[in-house]
Amino acid sequence: MLYIILLILLVLLVIMSLSAVIVHSSNYKYYRKYYKLLPTYEWYKWPFFQPTIESKCETIIYFSDGSIRFPGNNYLHDYFPTYMDPYSLYWLLKYKRWFKNNININNLEYN
Repeated sequence: MLYIILLILLVLLVIMSLSAVIVHSSNYKYYRKYYKLLPTYEWYKWPFFQPTIESKCETIIYFSDGSIRFPGNNYLHDYFPTYMDPYSLYWLLKYKRWFKNNININNLEYN
């Protein structure tokens, strides 16, 4: 009986993971592209206390909850389905680490 329950849980975990990969796979192309460009952007604060990156033609928004918005309304959210997708989780943690090490929100000016 225990094996059946474990098997069912494993199948559910695999289904959830595959669903997360399918949902996030359309945004995979943005993760690396914009990560490499992060140091070149100018930073400022929104009135909503969310740091925003701006370049000449593209805007990336890093929200206080850890989610990231790329140009074209493509998102990397900090929520459960992202944790089920290994590739998206890798990039989410990488972005969070970059923001933590390189941006001090207290030193940013408002736009």
